[in-house]
Amino acid sequence: MEIDSGVQYDSLVHKAYSRLWPDKEFSYVVSEEYNRRLGPFNANISLRGKHLGVKYNLQWKKVDSEIQIGLIQHLLIRMLAKTVVDKKKSTFNIKLYNNFCKQIPIYMTDDHDLEANCNLLRESFTRMNTEFFDNLMSECTLKWGNIAVRRLASYNFNNDSITVSSLFKEAPQQVLDLLMYHEMLHKDLQFNCKNGRMRTHTPEFKRRENLYSNKAAVEKEIEGMIRKRRKNGKNDLINKGTSGSKRQVPMLKKIQDFFR
Repeated sequence: MEIDSGVQYDSLVHKAYSRLWPDKEFSYVVSEEYNRRLGPFNANISLRGKHLGVKYNLQWKKVDSEIQIGLIQHLLIRMLAKTVVDKKKSTFNIKLYNNFCKQIPIYMTDDHDLEANCNLLRESFTRMNTEFFDNLMSECTLKWGNIAVRRLASYNFNNDSITVSSLFKEAPQQVLDLLMYHEMLHKDLQFNCKNGRMRTHTPEFKRRENLYSNKAAVEKEIEGMIRKRRKNGKNDLINKGTSGSKRQVPMLKKIQDFFR
Protein backbone atom coordinates (compact mmCIF):
# COMPACT_ATOMS: atom_id res chain seq x y z
CA MET A 1 0.00 0.00 0.00
CA GLU A 2 1.45 3.37 -1.02
CA ILE A 3 1.20 6.17 1.56
CA ASP A 4 1.14 9.84 0.59
CA SER A 5 3.78 11.47 2.81
CA GLY A 6 2.85 15.00 1.75
CA VAL A 7 6.41 15.64 0.54
CA GLN A 8 6.42 17.79 -2.61
CA TYR A 9 9.09 16.96 -5.16
CA ASP A 10 8.04 19.45 -7.83
CA SER A 11 8.24 22.67 -5.80
CA LEU A 12 10.88 25.36 -6.15
CA VAL A 13 11.92 24.55 -2.58
CA HIS A 14 12.65 20.94 -3.49
CA LYS A 15 14.62 21.99 -6.58
CA ALA A 16 16.63 24.45 -4.50
CA TYR A 17 17.33 21.85 -1.80
CA SER A 18 18.30 19.06 -4.23
CA ARG A 19 20.78 21.34 -6.02
CA LEU A 20 22.31 22.41 -2.71
CA TRP A 21 22.53 18.95 -1.19
CA PRO A 22 22.04 16.33 -3.95
CA ASP A 23 23.11 13.47 -1.65
CA LYS A 24 20.64 14.31 1.11
CA GLU A 25 17.06 13.06 1.29
CA PHE A 26 14.35 15.72 1.04
CA SER A 27 11.80 14.87 3.71
CA TYR A 28 9.90 18.12 4.24
CA VAL A 29 6.27 18.99 3.65
CA VAL A 30 6.41 22.31 1.81
CA SER A 31 4.06 25.27 1.72
CA GLU A 32 4.76 28.32 -0.43
CA GLU A 33 2.86 31.62 -0.48
CA TYR A 34 3.15 34.91 -2.33
CA ASN A 35 1.58 37.87 -0.56
CA ARG A 36 1.55 41.65 -0.20
CA ARG A 37 2.14 41.62 3.56
CA LEU A 38 5.91 41.31 3.25
CA GLY A 39 7.89 44.35 2.16
CA PRO A 40 9.10 44.73 -1.45
CA PHE A 41 11.19 41.72 -2.51
CA ASN A 42 11.26 40.34 1.05
CA ALA A 43 10.84 36.67 1.89
CA ASN A 44 11.00 34.42 4.92
CA ILE A 45 11.34 30.75 5.71
CA SER A 46 9.96 28.86 8.71
CA LEU A 47 10.38 25.33 10.02
CA ARG A 48 7.94 23.59 12.36
CA GLY A 49 8.80 19.93 12.70
CA LYS A 50 8.95 18.66 9.10
CA HIS A 51 6.78 21.47 7.72
CA LEU A 52 8.91 23.91 5.75
CA GLY A 53 7.16 27.14 4.78
CA VAL A 54 8.41 29.86 2.46
CA LYS A 55 6.59 33.16 2.00
CA TYR A 56 7.49 35.69 -0.68
CA ASN A 57 6.47 39.24 -1.39
CA LEU A 58 4.21 39.20 -4.46
CA GLN A 59 6.89 40.90 -6.58
CA TRP A 60 8.94 37.69 -6.57
CA LYS A 61 6.26 36.01 -8.68
CA LYS A 62 7.44 37.99 -11.74
CA VAL A 63 11.11 37.07 -11.18
CA ASP A 64 12.76 34.24 -13.12
CA SER A 65 12.49 30.90 -11.30
CA GLU A 66 16.28 30.37 -11.37
CA ILE A 67 16.73 33.57 -9.35
CA GLN A 68 13.96 32.49 -6.97
CA ILE A 69 15.79 29.20 -6.46
CA GLY A 70 18.87 31.20 -5.47
CA LEU A 71 16.76 33.11 -2.91
CA ILE A 72 15.44 29.85 -1.48
CA GLN A 73 18.93 28.34 -1.33
CA HIS A 74 20.12 31.43 0.52
CA LEU A 75 17.31 30.95 3.07
CA LEU A 76 17.84 27.18 3.32
CA ILE A 77 21.51 27.65 4.16
CA ARG A 78 20.66 30.11 6.91
CA MET A 79 17.98 27.77 8.25
CA LEU A 80 19.47 24.28 7.87
CA ALA A 81 23.24 24.48 7.38
CA LYS A 82 25.11 22.85 10.26
CA THR A 83 28.73 22.68 9.13
CA VAL A 84 31.12 25.47 8.19
CA VAL A 85 31.33 24.03 4.67
CA ASP A 86 27.55 24.13 4.25
CA LYS A 87 27.31 27.66 5.65
CA LYS A 88 29.86 28.87 3.08
CA LYS A 89 28.22 26.99 0.21
CA SER A 90 27.64 28.93 -2.99
CA THR A 91 25.84 27.93 -6.17
CA PHE A 92 25.16 29.38 -9.59
CA ASN A 93 21.62 30.20 -8.44
CA ILE A 94 22.83 32.02 -5.32
CA LYS A 95 25.15 34.13 -7.50
CA LEU A 96 22.19 34.96 -9.75
CA TYR A 97 20.19 35.94 -6.66
CA ASN A 98 22.97 38.13 -5.24
CA ASN A 99 23.41 39.94 -8.56
CA PHE A 100 19.66 40.46 -8.80
CA CYS A 101 19.53 41.95 -5.28
CA LYS A 102 22.13 44.53 -6.23
CA GLN A 103 19.85 45.69 -9.06
CA ILE A 104 16.64 45.91 -7.00
CA PRO A 105 17.06 49.65 -6.20
CA ILE A 106 17.04 50.35 -9.95
CA TYR A 107 13.71 48.52 -10.33
CA MET A 108 12.24 50.38 -7.37
CA THR A 109 13.21 53.95 -8.36
CA ASP A 110 9.97 54.81 -10.14
CA ASP A 111 7.96 53.90 -7.04
CA HIS A 112 9.60 56.46 -4.79
CA ASP A 113 7.42 59.22 -3.43
CA LEU A 114 10.10 61.85 -2.99
CA GLU A 115 7.58 64.45 -1.80
CA ALA A 116 6.84 62.26 1.22
CA ASN A 117 10.42 62.58 2.46
CA CYS A 118 10.97 64.61 5.60
CA ASN A 119 12.69 67.92 4.91
CA LEU A 120 15.32 67.36 7.61
CA LEU A 121 16.33 64.04 6.09
CA ARG A 122 16.28 65.40 2.57
CA GLU A 123 18.49 68.35 3.56
CA SER A 124 20.93 65.97 5.24
CA PHE A 125 20.94 63.71 2.17
CA THR A 126 21.69 66.73 -0.05
CA ARG A 127 24.56 67.90 2.15
CA MET A 128 26.20 64.47 2.18
CA ASN A 129 25.59 63.99 -1.52
CA THR A 130 27.37 67.26 -2.25
CA GLU A 131 30.27 66.67 0.13
CA PHE A 132 31.04 63.00 -0.54
CA PHE A 133 29.31 61.87 -3.74
CA ASP A 134 29.68 64.84 -6.13
CA ASN A 135 25.87 65.09 -6.26
CA LEU A 136 25.81 61.89 -8.32
CA MET A 137 23.70 59.77 -5.97
CA SER A 138 20.01 59.56 -6.84
CA GLU A 139 17.68 60.35 -3.95
CA CYS A 140 15.98 57.38 -2.36
CA THR A 141 13.00 57.15 -0.05
CA LEU A 142 13.84 58.85 3.26
CA LYS A 143 11.76 58.31 6.38
CA TRP A 144 11.73 58.41 10.14
CA GLY A 145 11.39 55.11 11.98
CA ASN A 146 10.46 54.27 15.56
CA ILE A 147 12.44 55.68 18.47
CA ALA A 148 15.10 52.96 18.47
CA VAL A 149 18.44 52.76 20.28
CA ARG A 150 19.73 49.55 18.70
CA ARG A 151 19.06 50.15 14.99
CA LEU A 152 19.91 53.84 14.71
CA ALA A 153 19.47 53.98 10.96
CA SER A 154 19.25 51.51 8.11
CA TYR A 155 19.42 51.22 4.35
CA ASN A 156 17.02 48.74 2.76
CA PHE A 157 18.51 47.29 -0.42
CA ASN A 158 15.14 45.85 -1.39
CA ASN A 159 13.23 49.10 -1.77
CA ASP A 160 16.07 51.66 -1.85
CA SER A 161 15.08 53.47 1.34
CA ILE A 162 16.88 55.00 4.29
CA THR A 163 15.19 54.95 7.68
CA VAL A 164 16.50 56.95 10.65
CA SER A 165 15.43 56.43 14.25
CA SER A 166 13.07 59.16 15.43
CA LEU A 167 15.42 59.50 18.39
CA PHE A 168 17.41 61.88 16.17
CA LYS A 169 14.60 64.18 15.01
CA GLU A 170 16.02 67.00 17.12
CA ALA A 171 19.67 65.92 16.97
CA PRO A 172 22.46 68.33 16.00
CA GLN A 173 23.12 68.51 12.26
CA GLN A 174 26.47 66.72 12.50
CA VAL A 175 24.82 63.72 14.19
CA LEU A 176 22.09 63.34 11.58
CA ASP A 177 24.62 63.84 8.79
CA LEU A 178 26.91 61.05 10.07
CA LEU A 179 23.98 58.63 10.26
CA MET A 180 22.87 59.65 6.77
CA TYR A 181 26.38 59.35 5.33
CA HIS A 182 26.74 55.85 6.79
CA GLU A 183 23.54 54.67 5.10
CA MET A 184 24.39 56.42 1.83
CA LEU A 185 27.64 54.45 1.79
CA HIS A 186 25.56 51.27 2.00
CA LYS A 187 23.52 52.48 -0.97
CA ASP A 188 26.66 53.33 -2.93
CA LEU A 189 28.79 50.26 -2.13
CA GLN A 190 25.96 47.71 -1.90
CA PHE A 191 27.36 44.44 -0.49
CA ASN A 192 29.87 41.69 -1.18
CA CYS A 193 29.20 37.99 -0.83
CA LYS A 194 32.13 35.89 0.42
CA ASN A 195 32.09 32.34 1.77
CA GLY A 196 28.31 32.36 1.80
CA ARG A 197 28.12 35.53 3.90
CA MET A 198 26.95 38.97 2.83
CA ARG A 199 29.42 41.64 3.89
CA THR A 200 28.45 45.31 4.03
CA HIS A 201 31.03 46.87 6.36
CA THR A 202 34.01 46.11 4.16
CA PRO A 203 37.47 47.72 4.56
CA GLU A 204 36.57 50.12 1.75
CA PHE A 205 33.34 51.04 3.55
CA LYS A 206 35.22 51.78 6.78
CA ARG A 207 37.90 53.77 4.95
CA ARG A 208 35.34 56.02 3.34
CA GLU A 209 33.28 56.37 6.52
CA ASN A 210 36.38 57.65 8.33
CA LEU A 211 36.52 60.56 5.89
CA TYR A 212 33.68 62.17 7.85
CA SER A 213 35.03 65.15 9.79
CA ASN A 214 35.24 64.71 13.59
CA LYS A 215 33.68 61.26 13.32
CA ALA A 216 34.90 60.09 16.75
CA ALA A 217 33.50 63.17 18.51
CA VAL A 218 30.13 62.84 16.76
CA GLU A 219 29.95 59.15 17.69
CA LYS A 220 30.38 60.16 21.35
CA GLU A 221 27.44 62.56 20.96
CA ILE A 222 25.36 59.69 19.58
CA GLU A 223 26.38 57.43 22.49
CA GLY A 224 25.29 60.13 24.94
CA MET A 225 21.87 60.41 23.28
CA ILE A 226 21.46 56.64 23.45
CA ARG A 227 22.40 56.48 27.13
CA LYS A 228 19.92 59.22 27.93
CA ARG A 229 17.13 57.48 26.01
CA ARG A 230 17.85 54.12 27.65
CA LYS A 231 17.73 55.70 31.08
CA ASN A 232 14.38 57.33 30.30
CA GLY A 233 13.09 54.11 28.74
CA LYS A 234 14.01 52.09 31.83
CA ASN A 235 12.09 54.50 34.02
CA ASP A 236 9.07 54.23 31.71
CA LEU A 237 9.21 50.43 31.96
CA ILE A 238 9.34 50.51 35.75
CA ASN A 239 6.34 52.86 35.87
CA LYS A 240 4.36 50.76 33.38
CA GLY A 241 5.07 47.39 35.03
CA THR A 242 4.20 43.94 33.66
CA SER A 243 1.43 41.46 34.41
CA GLY A 244 0.20 38.05 33.36
CA SER A 245 2.03 34.78 32.78
CA LYS A 246 4.14 33.87 29.80
CA ARG A 247 2.19 32.33 26.93
CA GLN A 248 3.45 29.01 25.65
CA VAL A 249 4.15 29.01 21.91
CA PRO A 250 4.95 26.07 19.63
CA MET A 251 8.55 25.46 18.63
CA LEU A 252 9.08 27.50 15.50
CA LYS A 253 12.24 28.44 13.69
CA LYS A 254 11.87 31.35 11.33
CA ILE A 255 14.32 33.33 9.25
CA GLN A 256 13.56 36.44 7.25
CA ASP A 257 15.43 37.63 4.23
CA PHE A 258 15.77 41.37 3.99
CA PHE A 259 18.62 43.82 3.81
CA ARG A 260 18.97 46.59 6.34
